[in-house]
Amino acid sequence: MTGATHQDALGKARRALSEFEITGLPTVIPFHRAIVEDPAFSSPNAEDFLVHTRWIETEFATEIEPWDGAIEEGFNAGDLHRTVVVEVEGRRLKVGVPSGIFASGERAGLDKVPKRAASLLVGGSAEGTITSPMQATVVKVMVEAGASVVTGDLLCVLEAMKMEQPIMAPKDGNVEAVNINVGDSVSGGHVLVVLS
Repeated sequence: MTGATHQDALGKARRALSEFEITGLPTVIPFHRAIVEDPAFSSPNAEDFLVHTRWIETEFATEIEPWDGAIEEGFNAGDLHRTVVVEVEGRRLKVGVPSGIFASGERAGLDKVPKRAASLLVGGSAEGTITSPMQATVVKVMVEAGASVVTGDLLCVLEAMKMEQPIMAPKDGNVEAVNINVGDSVSGGHVLVVLS
C-alpha cells in the first residue's frame, strides 16, 4: 500500500485487509491484520514506532486465533461465477469471475502440476547444435567438452530479466564443444553447446 503519509497508507492497508476474504484454506491475513493494529507498528508518532528486525520474535504478543475452517469451504460447484470487489484507481467495482479460479484440486485442473513445454527446456535442434532461445546471461555451465549426456540432462542455465532458463540436452550424445562461460552475455541464436 502507498499513501501520502504513513497513516494514510496504514488506513488503506487496514481497509484492504478487513475486506480481504479467502475461503477454503488458511492464510496469513489474520497475522497482517494484527500487525497493522499493533501500537508499536501503527502509532502516528514516529518516536513510538518500535518495530525492529526481531520485533515479531521478541515482542509481538498478539493472540491470533488458529484457522478453524474446512478445505473448500464456501465453494459451490453449481456456481458459474463469483462476484468479487476490486479497486481500480480509487474506484471500487464489483466484477464476476469464473468460479473455477477459486476452486481447488481436480475442478480447477490443479491436481497435477502442468509439464513445461519442451521448447522451454531444450535449446537448439535435435541435430546437436544447441542455441540460446533469447538474449541472456550465462549463470551456470554444467558440461564440458568430451562429456557424455542423455536426453534431458542440464547443459547450462541462462538468465534473462531475473528469470532462470534451464537448457537441456535434446538427445543422447557427446559434448563436442561448449561455446560459453559463466558470466557471458549471449544473444538469441548464439551457439551454446554442440553435441554429436
